[in-house]
Amino acid sequence: MLLIPPARRKTEKKTTIEVERKHHEAGKPEWKGQPDRIGRTDLRKGTYHARSLMGQIRISRSWRFPIEFVCTAGVPAQIEIIVEVCNQFSRGVFSMLGAVSPDSFDTLHSYSNTFQMPFVTPWFPEKVLTPSSGLLDFAISMRPDYHRAIIDTVRYYGWKKIIYLYDSHDEIIGMACNNATTGMKICNLHSPFVTRSGSILIIDCGLHEGWSTPTIPKFNGEDPLNVTSNEIAWIVNLMYVGVGMGSLVPFALMDSIGRKGTLLITTIPKIVSWIIIGVSTSVSFIYVGRILAGIGCGITYAVMPMYLGEISSKRTRGPLGTLTAVLINIGMLLIYAIGLWISRFAMAMVSVCAPVLFLVTFMWLPESSVFLTRKNKLGPAERTLQWTLAKDNVDEELEEVRRIVETEEKRGRLSNREMMREIVSKTQNRRAFRIALILLSGLTLTGAAPILAYQSYIYNEAGFEISTNASIILTGLAIVFAGSACVSVVRATGKRLLLLIAAPVCVLSLATIAIFFQLQAAGYDVSGFKWVPTVFVVIYVLGFGFGLNPIPLAYIGEIFGVEVKVPAAVLNALYYAVSTTAVVKFYQVTQELYGTFAPLWTFTTITFLVWVLIYLYVPETEGKSLEEIQMDLRDKK
Repeated sequence: MLLIPPARRKTEKKTTIEVERKHHEAGKPEWKGQPDRIGRTDLRKGTYHARSLMGQIRISRSWRFPIEFVCTAGVPAQIEIIVEVCNQFSRGVFSMLGAVSPDSFDTLHSYSNTFQMPFVTPWFPEKVLTPSSGLLDFAISMRPDYHRAIIDTVRYYGWKKIIYLYDSHDEIIGMACNNATTGMKICNLHSPFVTRSGSILIIDCGLHEGWSTPTIPKFNGEDPLNVTSNEIAWIVNLMYVGVGMGSLVPFALMDSIGRKGTLLITTIPKIVSWIIIGVSTSVSFIYVGRILAGIGCGITYAVMPMYLGEISSKRTRGPLGTLTAVLINIGMLLIYAIGLWISRFAMAMVSVCAPVLFLVTFMWLPESSVFLTRKNKLGPAERTLQWTLAKDNVDEELEEVRRIVETEEKRGRLSNREMMREIVSKTQNRRAFRIALILLSGLTLTGAAPILAYQSYIYNEAGFEISTNASIILTGLAIVFAGSACVSVVRATGKRLLLLIAAPVCVLSLATIAIFFQLQAAGYDVSGFKWVPTVFVVIYVLGFGFGLNPIPLAYIGEIFGVEVKVPAAVLNALYYAVSTTAVVKFYQVTQELYGTFAPLWTFTTITFLVWVLIYLYVPETEGKSLEEIQMDLRDKK
């Protein structure tokens, strides 16, 4: 009997199943010369025959994946088999595969029944193995229909993580359990492709948001385009104006051409924007390119999370809000890494590959099952669910989609005036907007956009010996690291705690930087502290990326009821665009009039107020259903 343990290392793909056998007896090292009732030659014969049988199976795609067998319990004594099986289960073994002797069959079969695991036993014909060999059966437990039993087994033994990969055509399971990590992850072989394709478009938004940081120092220098400080502020700002405009577009398109169609159209302004930005010889064309970029990003922010949520199963949706922020940060880091050392034209030509790659990969993916059901295309909707969930019977999921569509259609009958009345009249909606206002203020009014955009000026003004480019790359790495850490710990700690930790970190960092520049402006000798702005900008970015940046997006997706989600999305997007535009312009004006310390003290004060408001008014929503969140917002005094 061969027990399959967790995969400990990455193995190369093989055209057939290759077997590596190590014989063990319970409590003893490898068998060396000890006779066993089932000879090694017979065992090899049985395994070879099983492999040949597998090779004769004709399925839509060949079965190709490596399995490493690390233990054989071939002894007839039942007590030794029991000890060996229990030892392997305690290590995280999840599947049994191998030749079974008559003496061990009953014991192993009872274990498979106990743990609700299938025990398939094709018979070996006598021409391959004689009855005297003791090899009569071949046991294998690898069918996706038993995923619930397998998960129950994993939970029973307390394994910390299970990765469960399956394919809808071949119905093959590959599993790995790892005691070193936490959480449970169940993955469809199709779903990661959908998510990765969608991630490209979100990363492109990060490229646009981070573009100004490596580009601003090039103006009036190596770049032939000469711009004023006021024009630079508008180059930064107009992208956020476009985000506000773009957030209004999806609601006119999503229900007519679908989520997929809307996202495909998004590539048009994104591709055109990069081309215009790259070849422009005047500031006016740069303005146009930035507005188009913002429109594309606004559509992406509104539609992509909805598409991924509708096309994914409940198990694979994950914290989309925090993940979106991380992907944007990755895009910013990428544009820092490539943009600091190449021209504006080359930067744009490299970046335009992102929306093009998204277009090429995404066009083959299915439409959202929710949209198809709304259009009464139940057949295509069912096929979409079968493809994305990788199973044939999707009646339950299809019925859930129908309920969602019915709810949205009832909501759609409300006029704009009636929806606004819902916002004002219901306590939970008013409180939801208060929470959204607080969190979006933490996202926009705390100064992240201008600090990241103008960080090269901050580093140059401080005069620290480390190059400006190295400092910019360091901040990019910091925000990606912080966002990734947030995604990793948010389910364990909750979102509210992360906000309460992140806000004071940002307050202290901003105050320290402001003190440095105020002392410098007053004529004090700060030459021994030139490192302060660089170090504390990185600390500020860590705090911002750990809480104030990713968490608001997750909250906003949870706190609004179905009847006000549409107006809430529009109002939140407009507030984000207007407040970010105002903050960037405020930084540019006050920095020129009073010095760098002036806007930084303002951001310090606002961040402190946001921290207090979070403590007073923002509840914890982690681990609660949407209905529970609405009840809490309605009933909380």
